[in-house]
Amino acid sequence: MDSTFDVSVMDKLYPELSKLLKSRDVKVKIFEAYKDSHNELLEAETLINDLERLGCKELENKFNDVGDADKFDSTVSELEVAKILLNNEYDVELLSDNNQCFITKSPDIICMDDASTTYIEVVKLNANIDIMDLIQKEIGDYVKCLPYQVDICLRERLSMPVVIEIQDSQRTKYKLNRSEQLNLVLKSLATFKESFNKIKEKGNYSASPKPVG
Repeated sequence: MDSTFDVSVMDKLYPELSKLLKSRDVKVKIFEAYKDSHNELLEAETLINDLERLGCKELENKFNDVGDADKFDSTVSELEVAKILLNNEYDVELLSDNNQCFITKSPDIICMDDASTTYIEVVKLNANIDIMDLIQKEIGDYVKCLPYQVDICLRERLSMPVVIEIQDSQRTKYKLNRSEQLNLVLKSLATFKESFNKIKEKGNYSASPKPVG
């Protein structure tokens, strides 16, 4: 941590964000983590201003949980969801992690209108890095020295953590463990190679196999 960090720099550039990050140590961590991405700090500053203008509740308490860059990142995601709700004329209250109204970890947001009260947990999806590495290696080895570029985009079933998808009005919970995710990827890779072999046999390098997985 940079002991020479001048807090007044953050106070000047991002006054609302700086006000919510009360600890000097936290300000240093955030500023250092985003020293090459100041536009993201500016976006957070703008988001905070928007939430204050829209009447978001407990914004200050929400930032009491922020102790490092990772938590700051997830908190900003929660603020983005809160702004969407506020713009749709819901009343929104942000909840701290240790809210005493809940026995276990509290949700992130309470969303209210005249008809209902909804508790929202904001989850940021991340790619399973092990799965991504496997796909890149398998496909890279398979198409090397050929005039192809393969773009990889993992779907929700291969994300971490689990997601819920609505299909035919039914809630389907994709709770795949790592072994199940691996089996799904291997099956998709086999389908890809089968499609790619047909292209190679025809010598048609301008065609592309259909995306799988």
